[in-house]
Amino acid sequence: GRGRIQAISPKFVETTKEYQMKRLISATIAIAMATSATSFAADLGGMKDHTSNYSQAPAPVSGWTGGYIGGQIGYGWNSHDISISHAETTPGTPVARSIDTDNLIGGVTAGFDYQAGSLVGGLFGQYNLGDSDTHNSDIKFTVIDGNSWMIGARAGVLVTPRTLVYGLAGYGWQEVTYKGIDDADKKLEKTFGHLVAGGGFEHKITKNVSLGLQGEHWFETKKTLFEAGGEKFTDERSDTRVLASVKYRFGDE
Repeated sequence: GRGRIQAISPKFVETTKEYQMKRLISATIAIAMATSATSFAADLGGMKDHTSNYSQAPAPVSGWTGGYIGGQIGYGWNSHDISISHAETTPGTPVARSIDTDNLIGGVTAGFDYQAGSLVGGLFGQYNLGDSDTHNSDIKFTVIDGNSWMIGARAGVLVTPRTLVYGLAGYGWQEVTYKGIDDADKKLEKTFGHLVAGGGFEHKITKNVSLGLQGEHWFETKKTLFEAGGEKFTDERSDTRVLASVKYRFGDE
């Protein structure tokens, strides 16, 4: 009747929050791509008519050799294959549960690049904060993908003086917390090591500032969580993530 206020379902709040986070990252990536596309078109326009009017040539671009620091934000899609082996299960056929989590991630990056002609290569490191929280009703525990960090190398080619397209390879570490997997009141914390491969592009909007978009796949790795009472819990984890970045470069002038 009138005057009564209906309670909002926690599930609705969680869904709305997830929707808002996805809109935030989509908008961030769209802005980065639009800005890069505009500057990229300017580069091509300047290259077409470099003999007719030198006064309207694009501003000079510094080289890519040097260090950089920056920030990044993105989204990750995580996969966990939990296997439970115990005496009642036929040997070789453990009970398995798949858990998919996804979450907003963001952090910092730093590295050093070296340019040789149109080729650019370098080393980098990154650290990201994350906090996914997914509950599996079948086996009654929660999996949380937390913070992660990675070191790696990248190599690519300049398609214009301002735009670098590259591939990367590295090794990363991901923190994972399990709640209620061995005891309802306890947390089990593990760190997974992953081989990582991916690629992306980076575009300079000024001599020292660049925008980028990078995709990464963290390959499957398996870890034993614990063994008790004839049961063995293992988790095979992987993830894919997309990150938009802004960097300040201390490169050539």
